Amino acid sequence: MPPSSSPFAGEAFLINPPPDYPSEWRGIITRLVLCVSLFAVVVPISLPVLFGKKVQMGNSPSSGGGGSVDDESSQQQIHMIKKKKRDKRRKPTQKAKAEAESGTTVSAPNAPEMEPTAVEIPTYLLPLVNILCLIMCFFIVASSPNNHIAARAVYQAPLLTADECRRIIGMAHAVAERNVEKATKESAKMDFLRDAGIVSRVDDEADDFVQQHQRQGQDQQGIEGRSLLDEPKGWTKDRHTSYPTTDLNLVTVPFESDDRVFLQEILDARLAPLVERVYGIAPGAVRANDIFVVRYDYERGQKSLRGHTDSSHVSFNILLNDEFTGGGTRFHNRVAGTYQDGKPNPGEVLINNALVFHEGLSVSSGTRYILVGFMSADRVDPMSQEATGLNTFASWLSLPWLQVQLKDAIYSSYERMNDGGEPKWTDNKYIRNLFRDIVSAAQLFGDLWAPHTLTKLVDDANASKFIHALDEAESRKREQGAVYRRANWFKNQQLHVDIDGTVTKEWATRKRAGGKFQEL
Repeated sequence: MPPSSSPFAGEAFLINPPPDYPSEWRGIITRLVLCVSLFAVVVPISLPVLFGKKVQMGNSPSSGGGGSVDDESSQQQIHMIKKKKRDKRRKPTQKAKAEAESGTTVSAPNAPEMEPTAVEIPTYLLPLVNILCLIMCFFIVASSPNNHIAARAVYQAPLLTADECRRIIGMAHAVAERNVEKATKESAKMDFLRDAGIVSRVDDEADDFVQQHQRQGQDQQGIEGRSLLDEPKGWTKDRHTSYPTTDLNLVTVPFESDDRVFLQEILDARLAPLVERVYGIAPGAVRANDIFVVRYDYERGQKSLRGHTDSSHVSFNILLNDEFTGGGTRFHNRVAGTYQDGKPNPGEVLINNALVFHEGLSVSSGTRYILVGFMSADRVDPMSQEATGLNTFASWLSLPWLQVQLKDAIYSSYERMNDGGEPKWTDNKYIRNLFRDIVSAAQLFGDLWAPHTLTKLVDDANASKFIHALDEAESRKREQGAVYRRANWFKNQQLHVDIDGTVTKEWATRKRAGGKFQEL
């Protein structure tokens, strides 16, 4: 049985349950059907009736109009009554006697029959009805939890135990040490060969590694490149060009395969069901585009991260330690000018729509470690083009999802033009401008329409029970041999995907990693 049809294993421990997505979606379908029926059937039938009554009222005697058929008939009847009264005072004539004996009477002439009047409906009315129907349908869809409750919400829940947090930090330090060892050897080799004047370049592998990490004057974004040998040693500092963090990616740097297996089991059992419960996104539609360990240092290195939004559909960050002061994640309401600070306990995750504007607060002492992930909700697998089971309400009818897709389409269009690729319909400049306008409008509408909340899902006292319930549910599914599409956490990372689900290009770090992704 696929997880999407299974109850959430941790439901009993939720103190602030998210919406019941399947039930909410069914309700929206019902309201849409009623709305369309009202404006497509009931209103068109009612309008002629309403305007027909107005026409009849306008032709009634009380309307004061002269020369009507009813007025003429009434005058004829009054004339005949007066004539009869005069005849009673007169002696009956032979003709009158004959008519009386034969039983015939003189009656008033019949009033002329009224012809049916055609009902004329104002020409502006039907287009107005159609516009009202579209507006109502829009707001019905906008009331879905994907567009309203969850669009700007941040959810906090337990995800890792203390031992698991310590293990992840230990894994990161081991990787950093391996990076330092390799960088030291390659840097020394490069310096020796250049000083000796033997070659200006070493073999491709060493040259690629050193060019990737050794100090440069400045990179194309104007950010000073920093070596793996800079403090903190072994950690990459400029992997994310626009908003660089001091981090280690789980694939492109030398984590062990056992490290990834360990994390994948946790993410499958706990994070994937939680994402489905919070956003209605089926586990098979989840593709991590980047997962990495980040550190913020007070004495050396990076202390904070300036405000930004993420280039994905859903983001998460898990706090791994508490040996620091300050720090945290600040989530902004750009319209109201307010904010909420997320300061979870170690092992707790903060999950948010990637369009929520946020920043990493500065630490005032110690070192803060977090595990961060950017997740995409794909309709089709970008590599195999197989359907993922993503619901329409969580995709095309979700304004946050649509906004990200349109931004990806704009980026992909410019990349094709720069690389001379085969053009698509989205490359038309008017289409790009339309997409850009929709993105801006959707961003503003979401900021105004959706409530900005920070919701704690599980009480601290039930954290371990919540985690255990999720693990038990995953174990039962494995024992039962349940076959379903799982989330893709590592293999399909670092891809630029177009609006149609095809791959536009790979990140530069994925290209440099060579076959590491293919080995997963």
